[in-house]
Amino acid sequence: MKQLICACMISTGLFFMIPALQGCNGRSMFGKKNPREAYLQALEQSELSGTAMGRQWIAAGDRALTTPVTIDLPFRMTGFFPVDQPLAVCFRLNANRGQKITVSLRHRPVSARLFTELLTGGSETEPGILGTIDSSGNLEYEADDDGSVYLRLQPELLQAVSYELEITAGPSLAFPVSGGRASDIGSVWGDPRDAGRRRHEGIDIFGKRGTPLVAAADGIVTRVGEGGLGGKVVWMRAKGRNLSLYYAHLDEQLVRTGESVEKGDTLGLMGNTGNARTTPVHLHFGIYTGGGAVDPLPFVKPSNTKPAPVTADTGRLGQAARIARAGGKKQGSSFPANSYTRIIGATGATYLTVSPDGSTSLHPSGYIAALSPLRQTTPGRPLKLYALPDTGTAVITRTAINSVTLLAKWEEFSLVQAGGIRGWTVLP
Repeated sequence: MKQLICACMISTGLFFMIPALQGCNGRSMFGKKNPREAYLQALEQSELSGTAMGRQWIAAGDRALTTPVTIDLPFRMTGFFPVDQPLAVCFRLNANRGQKITVSLRHRPVSARLFTELLTGGSETEPGILGTIDSSGNLEYEADDDGSVYLRLQPELLQAVSYELEITAGPSLAFPVSGGRASDIGSVWGDPRDAGRRRHEGIDIFGKRGTPLVAAADGIVTRVGEGGLGGKVVWMRAKGRNLSLYYAHLDEQLVRTGESVEKGDTLGLMGNTGNARTTPVHLHFGIYTGGGAVDPLPFVKPSNTKPAPVTADTGRLGQAARIARAGGKKQGSSFPANSYTRIIGATGATYLTVSPDGSTSLHPSGYIAALSPLRQTTPGRPLKLYALPDTGTAVITRTAINSVTLLAKWEEFSLVQAGGIRGWTVLP
């Protein structure tokens, strides 16, 4: 392998070198592996995974899964990964069976790699890969169960990366009523029927008699029948999926058993036959799998909601800051006021920040203040100033200092400035 060397000076003043993980022709060495797994394997093969920098990168990816940031969809973020700190972020989002989750990512520089993975599991189970983006692009996933999924982002080593992320949730099937809207749905899964003796196993979509009812997917008509509770009915099987779609109470059926249909083809016309003869005209729409009926609402409910625009000042991305008011969550409790943090993302009027321990959290932008002097204090004795809020890190100075300016705090440590020197210490 051709060893291309990249050097970068970071804030400590040290130089780190990393071989570019590619072959002589510039093509990926990663083969069929998940891109992030293959990158990790390349780090191991080049013996970088055992270095301090490599260990920090691996730990950042693991920590992100155990401390995810919970978000609601739709979601938009403008984010930034600094070059001087190996970081990863993880977002936890809820999905309902039948929803299609769409992830759109754009990042700069385009030559950098930003490993983006949609995962099952999280902090308590071994994560499984649902989809990946190795560079700018889109990812789609249809949820096959209700629950949480996780999106982890992590850039390659020694790369400053900015990105635009958008995550939306929408239906995986077409709406079964031509021209229909979400507001036309008048009864949903689980509503009581027959004075509570049974529950509704579908959704009712109301409209005018004769409104075309359309195939919600490509597939084959498996049954066209009449009688019983559903009156005039059409069953179809979705192509390539273990889903049978049920259309009931039709006024007229316009297809035959065994007929192939494409999404949007008319199957029949809306009516109120069967046990709906005394109710307003509507379609009863159901979805069945090998395990029985499932809630069809997430499969078909239109979603036109767009993510809120980013209004927080993105010019602050990458800046050190402090939490001016208690907020966010740190291991179940609020961050104390004046805690040190760093801004690495903006969503709506909220900042995503990272703490010295690598955990990420969301704070209203008004809660995040610039790193400015809080007060002067006279220690009365020589202080050791550390590079990080950890007595195991490098000592910057241990000379006698008459007074220091307090900038922020983290646990028992204080970030102080003394003349032109800034570092962490434990104040008496």
